[in-house]
This record gives sequence, C-alpha cells and structure tokens, in this order.
Amino acid sequence: MVSSQSIQYIQFQEGKSRRINADPIVETPVSLAVNGKNWLTFMCTPISLEEMATGFLFNEGVIDKWEEVSEVRVCERGDNVDIWLNHEAQPPTSWQ
Repeated sequence: MVSSQSIQYIQFQEGKSRRINADPIVETPVSLAVNGKNWLTFMCTPISLEEMATGFLFNEGVIDKWEEVSEVRVCERGDNVDIWLNHEAQPPTSWQ
C-alpha cells in the first residue's frame, strides 16, 4: 500500500498563482482481526501496521505485554491485520 499520493494543485497568493507538486498522506481502511474474529476497521496511513495494531490492543487493555502476541500478519494488500494472541480476548464494550 502507498502512504502518499502525488498531486499537483494551484496556489493563489497575493494575486498570483503557481503550480505546486505535493505528496499528501493517504488514509485507507484497514481491518483488525483478533484470534480470527474481525474487531473493527481503522482509517489510517497504511504503514507500520503491525505496530499500529499491537499498540492499539495495548492501549485498549487487551494485552499487557508483547509476549501475549503469538503472531501478527499483515495481508498482501495491506488492508487487514490478523493478530493471534496466546489467550482468549473479547473486543471492549467501548473503545478508549
């Protein structure tokens, strides 16, 4: 997945215009599955997805330490992260 997209736009400033090339960040939907069950879909920049997903589980109190994670897989298209824990887990009733 790409995290930015080249664009060109026209900037108007003090009565003058000029073409600008830019590479704004792109967000895309990325689903998170835990122990084989879909939990939610993020809108995020599709980079460092393993870290984003495990950090999310830590921040939500689903895991307390890295050793609870058995496996993390990001699909080829980069639109899904599968995390397998070495224990059962339920999605929180409300997100932090």
